[in-house]
Amino acid sequence: MASAVRLSDLPDDLLRRVLRFAPAREGAATAVLSRRWRTLWRTSGAVNLASRLHGHLESRDGFLRAAEAALAAAHAGGGSRVTRLTFHVDASNSYKIYMFLSRREGDGSERDMLAAVLSNPAARRVEELLVAATDDSRHDPCARATGPIGGRSYSLSFGALPSEALRWLHIVNCSHLTAPPPGAAFPHLAAVRLHGCKLHDLFATQRIVDAAPQLAALHLERCSFGYESGCDRLLGPAITALVFENCSWPRNKDILELDMPMLQYFRYEGDVNDLRRVSLRSPEATGLIRVDLHFTDAYTHRNNNGTRDFFWELVQNFRTTKALRVNLDFWMQHIAIIDNGDHDELLGNFLFCNLECLELQGCYAPESKDDAVAIANLLHCCPVVSDLRLKVTRSSHVVTMPSPFQHQLDLDKSIDNFRRRRSRAMFSLRGNGGDDYKDYEVSDIPCLSEHSFECLQSHLRRVSLQFRMDDENCFGVQLAKFFAENAMVLEEMLIADGSHKMCEHMNRKIGRWAANSSKRRNSPTTKYFRVLPLET
Repeated sequence: MASAVRLSDLPDDLLRRVLRFAPAREGAATAVLSRRWRTLWRTSGAVNLASRLHGHLESRDGFLRAAEAALAAAHAGGGSRVTRLTFHVDASNSYKIYMFLSRREGDGSERDMLAAVLSNPAARRVEELLVAATDDSRHDPCARATGPIGGRSYSLSFGALPSEALRWLHIVNCSHLTAPPPGAAFPHLAAVRLHGCKLHDLFATQRIVDAAPQLAALHLERCSFGYESGCDRLLGPAITALVFENCSWPRNKDILELDMPMLQYFRYEGDVNDLRRVSLRSPEATGLIRVDLHFTDAYTHRNNNGTRDFFWELVQNFRTTKALRVNLDFWMQHIAIIDNGDHDELLGNFLFCNLECLELQGCYAPESKDDAVAIANLLHCCPVVSDLRLKVTRSSHVVTMPSPFQHQLDLDKSIDNFRRRRSRAMFSLRGNGGDDYKDYEVSDIPCLSEHSFECLQSHLRRVSLQFRMDDENCFGVQLAKFFAENAMVLEEMLIADGSHKMCEHMNRKIGRWAANSSKRRNSPTTKYFRVLPLET
């Protein structure tokens, strides 16, 4: 048996890497461990300042003195310089954060704690900077981290940030974030991530981008913009990754044009109605690789076509992407184009000409056929898709989960049966004997089986299906049957039915559907077709 690895056995570079993420107090305390450790933290290049405000407020002067001492020690550590600086305040409410960071002094002046730390000479050439204020009284860990925490927490100006060498910037829950002043420059800033921050207007975002000519990644998450400014274009000549997550836009905002010719990744989470105000300038000219869209819609309880029209209007901005992920927090039927006239009006000849991977997640109503229409609409627009991933959830039925003990028994039995298959790698699709499963009828899906899709003829080779198998004829099983029978070059189908009961899956049934399909009978890929469990 090999002996346990001790910290002292690790090389100095690895120990410095670990200490780079340690709080300053704990990191500095390691200097007393041994002679070897005396300089490790000071040469890690990082100072991580943290204060937990519980009960009574920590002394502001004491904290500043400790921060200055930590910065000075790290700056003088063997000729190294501070390249990473984090400032994290954790409190039970925003008032405590404000009192600690920006409290007014006895003479009426407001002393800015952040500005005092950031103006320290040792912080002048910081490359990575995190400034965060979190409210630990909130029960949701994500809400604590991403805010906004409400009320007045702290103010921060880009003019106070070290600009000489800054490459990565992350600001959390700033209640008043001021854009860079005219002439400010961040020549090396490549990534900006703002969580729960409040900016004066959309022009503030443009000023941030203008001040950072090398900015490649811009993440705006749970941010809000106070006023309508007339900003109708966001120009980012070097931006390759853009994220808008649950941002609050001015309600009277017209179309915001994104002029980002280098854009490769776009992610959006929020209301469909908000994203419809965003358009991508010259989408054909961009090198889009992946688009992630997660839609919530406050109006889906209404029986209208607003959500549908907004959805198809905005996805056409991303027609050149190679991978598209769509997550709907509502029924898929809300984006379905049922009438042929509406189809021609909304889509015309629109196609995702480069789309190779399509992922769709949404809810379906068992009594409705329109959810399948939405899938058909997407398949029509994706003529060259080769990898299709569907996760469908039945929204009007609550499934009772089995006990953990029974669940494990089912899983063990399933794995044993799975390993005993006639072939380890694939199913034998010749012959009809030897089946030990219940023979049951599975319905067709007319809006799919009665139409032809170009991608099914020569491109679709992999289908992943994730659903809960409430019964043998549920929507997920019907989808499996459709693709097994109609995808001419399908090589692999991955299935996850939510209960891991692989022995009761329709694995062999799917194999027989593929083998007996009149459309696939002469396909050379039929004998290699396999069904596998989907790892979730």
